[in-house]
Amino acid sequence: MTTPFYVCSLLGLVGVYFVGQTALGAQRWYSLGILQVQPSEFTVLILILAVATFCQRRPEGLTMYDVVRLLVMAAVPLLLIVLTTRPRHIDHHHLDGRAMLWSRACRLDC
Repeated sequence: MTTPFYVCSLLGLVGVYFVGQTALGAQRWYSLGILQVQPSEFTVLILILAVATFCQRRPEGLTMYDVVRLLVMAAVPLLLIVLTTRPRHIDHHHLDGRAMLWSRACRLDC
């Protein structure tokens, strides 16, 4: 039951890499008029359902082979998410601003 949703979420992650909108240097959004959709959020929920369904179908317990399959099932969308969320270019001014905020926060905590 969850397999079609899992496959569609993978296709959504692949699609955002090619036609997604860029925000803060990372390409991770679909822009649908005034609505923006981030497929990685749906993928997390679908992955939870897929793992739960996989485990439910094995009432006798999981074998080591099943655990490896679960790890692969989780690794594929994770790799696709990492590919779409890593910055395509580095904006040095943006990084300098983050470093200044971080250094000020550290001074307040100390």
